[in-house]
Amino acid sequence: MTYRDLALLAFLVGRESPQLLFGGTPSVELQIEYWLAGKTRNDQWMRLLKALEQDLHSSPDPPGDLPAITLAEALIAEILTSELLSRVWAAISCGWDQLAHHPRLEPLAHSVLMGHLQASARARQLQSQMSQSPPVAKVGFELADAVAGWSDQIIGWISSWVPVTQYAAEPDRAAEFAREWREQGADNSLVWKLLRNLMTHRLSALPEGPPTTREINRRLGSVILGTIPRSIVGDPEFATSFWPYWVDRFVDRTQELVDRAVGD
Repeated sequence: MTYRDLALLAFLVGRESPQLLFGGTPSVELQIEYWLAGKTRNDQWMRLLKALEQDLHSSPDPPGDLPAITLAEALIAEILTSELLSRVWAAISCGWDQLAHHPRLEPLAHSVLMGHLQASARARQLQSQMSQSPPVAKVGFELADAVAGWSDQIIGWISSWVPVTQYAAEPDRAAEFAREWREQGADNSLVWKLLRNLMTHRLSALPEGPPTTREINRRLGSVILGTIPRSIVGDPEFATSFWPYWVDRFVDRTQELVDRAVGD
């Protein structure tokens, strides 16, 4: 699963957040699985960032001539873009806890986001180290601003149902979006369509993510898909991207239950 898939998953979770929020709360076990996958990915990112920093620092050649520059671009794009999902998932987890009046899911999602933000800060430091290569720096800084805007708009929508603006990049801007969402009411399909098109266009211009992180991205994304009803994942708009992962998770979970029953 690529970071583009995770960005689309953030869009899906955000858009369908009313149904998810009021359709039942995921289990703590599922959130622990998310936390483990998120922690593993954050650790993997930090190791890759450290190795790239050392490579770029030790080479006497201009950064644009380094073989590592391609991996650096890919890693920066992945970390900054997938911050969207970390923020959105922390926000909706907070919403579940607020509705249940019990802090069960938010602390784990919050922990993953805090680790992700550390990786994002480190990625920006890497951008500064690569400042002799303007296209790289430009891609990264513009991307960070774009992702912040997407997260504020999506979290603003979630916050029109439950107050979770603290998980936006700019909470005040998310609060303004929440007010606009409430004024629009249910007639917001055009807004979502425009946002989806904007995201797709922006992400299509970015480099492919590091191949080494796709498996852990799949694990993390599959956990989240495990909370989404079949009717949503099976919609033609999202089925091509997510249906195979949803089915695989369903099959794995069914086999796990069978094995447990046999063992008992």
